[in-house]
Amino acid sequence: MLAIEPVEGHITSIHKAVVIVNEIHSPWLQVYPDVANLVAMGFDPVSELALGEGHMVGLHIRDAKLGTSYNIPWGSGTMDFIGVFSQLQRMNFNSPIVIELWHEQDDDYLESARASREYLLSKIQEANLKPSQET
Repeated sequence: MLAIEPVEGHITSIHKAVVIVNEIHSPWLQVYPDVANLVAMGFDPVSELALGEGHMVGLHIRDAKLGTSYNIPWGSGTMDFIGVFSQLQRMNFNSPIVIELWHEQDDDYLESARASREYLLSKIQEANLKPSQET
């Protein structure tokens, strides 16, 4: 399996990645979006996710704001976590979600990881979703 991650450069959105996937027309080429990249580049992650329905084999998630998705502590960006999780539920998304952390200056990385996990679980709960036993 090969999956395209929309990032800075030529393939900046799920829509653009899906166009390529449809042109190649192989079950072995799909999309692996990072919703933070979408926010950083000015896209609405909720509507972009809908465009990838049926072609997403995984997802990266972290907080972001317009212009950057690096070193943004969870809860201080503009990511619509509830909207993202609700959209994934509408799509019956059932693939891995990677929680990505960028805390290069943080010496207490275990505390950052714990706090990020708790923040994410609170957003899952606010979206009225039930996290799996693997969270």
